[in-house]
Amino acid sequence: MASSKNKIPSSSVELNRFFDKMSGKMKAYVRKHFSSLSDDELDDIYQNASIALYENIVNGKLKVLTSSLSTYFGSICWNQASKHTLSIKPTVDYEDIYNNEKIDELLDEEPERAERNRLVRQIVNDLPKPCNEILWGYYADDHSMAELAIILNYNNADTVKSTKSRCMSKFKERAFKMFLK
Repeated sequence: MASSKNKIPSSSVELNRFFDKMSGKMKAYVRKHFSSLSDDELDDIYQNASIALYENIVNGKLKVLTSSLSTYFGSICWNQASKHTLSIKPTVDYEDIYNNEKIDELLDEEPERAERNRLVRQIVNDLPKPCNEILWGYYADDHSMAELAIILNYNNADTVKSTKSRCMSKFKERAFKMFLK
C-alpha cells in the first residue's frame, strides 16, 4: 500500500491544495539553483510545472509514485527551469564587446598600463570564436562557467572550462609574442 506521501491526488481540490502548499517551497528551490530568474519567470515556470503535473495525472502518465509527490513535482519544476534557461538567448553582443564600456571600467588605465591593456584587449578581440566570447564573458563580464554554458549553448560548465583552458593557451602564446616585440 502506498503511503499518503506517495498518493496521487484524486480530485482537483486535492491537487489545488497541493499546488498552494508547494508554491513557495518550489519557487525557493528553483531560485536556489537558477538565481538569475526573475519573479515573473519563476511564476511562469511554476505554472508550467503545475500544468505538466496535472496533465500527467489526467492522461494517465502518472499512475504510481515511487517517491513523494513533492519530489516528483520538484523534478518537473527543475526540468521546466532548465528548459526555460536554455531557451534564453544571450543578451551580450560579443561582436561589439571590444567597445564595451565595462571593459574600460575594469581595466586600470594608468599611463604606464594603458598600452599593455590596449594590447590585451586587441589579443582577446583577435582570438577566433568561441575564445574571444569565453574570455570576455568570464573575465570582463564576470559570468560563471555555468552561465557561459547557457549563453554560448554548450552542454555544460565543464565543456566551457576545458575550452577556456585551450583559449587561455592561445591567448598566452599570442601575448608572449606580442610583448616580446
